[in-house]
Amino acid sequence: MFSSSKPLGRVLETRYYFLCLLTYVLSAAALVNVTFDDTFPNPRGGPSIIYGGGWFNSANCSGCIPGLDENRMSGKTWHAHFFDSVGAPPASAPVSSNHTGSAAVPFKGTAIYVFCALPRAQAIDISFSLDGLTVGNFTRAPTNSSGFDYNVLVYANTTARPGAHQLIIENGINSNRSALVFDSAIYTHGSSPKHPRLTTAAIVGVVISVMVVLALLILGVLLYHRRKIRQDPIS
Repeated sequence: MFSSSKPLGRVLETRYYFLCLLTYVLSAAALVNVTFDDTFPNPRGGPSIIYGGGWFNSANCSGCIPGLDENRMSGKTWHAHFFDSVGAPPASAPVSSNHTGSAAVPFKGTAIYVFCALPRAQAIDISFSLDGLTVGNFTRAPTNSSGFDYNVLVYANTTARPGAHQLIIENGINSNRSALVFDSAIYTHGSSPKHPRLTTAAIVGVVISVMVVLALLILGVLLYHRRKIRQDPIS
């Protein structure tokens, strides 16, 4: 009798790490981030974003927000809502509303991220609800500086269950004034349109093929050591 050889142990260890890597690659390849622009249709199809409560956008008011650089917006488009319940709108808000604004973002996936351009001189108060439940709030006090901060992540949720969801973005429900320039949302979907999810049969085929190759490697190592033992006399 003889104990397990070091080469055989290395083969077994290699098989273990290779299978872990294969599992990780197959899982990661099935996920993709999809950018859902504020204006353009969902790249994966389905309902578009629905706005309510006095929004204006780059299509009907291009260039009307002083200091906003549309070239730094996703798709060079935006939707804006300036809520003001106490008086005249600020200079950076050419159109304001005394009604809160909402945007319903439908998506299918397990995570979603919301990005906005935020005016530095205006108060920000944005609320979020997912599938009817309040899930977050983003606030920021105004500063003395001018201009905008771009591509600001105002909400992130990475714990949604797989399936269809609706995220509601609301502006001004908790304050007297709030400025919101919605840029885009990114959601994580279960499969890529360019690289469809592997079928169960395909995954089983890949795993079996890998196991066969590894089994042949192990068999080769065993045969090699068996031959070596026969050739070497036992002292």
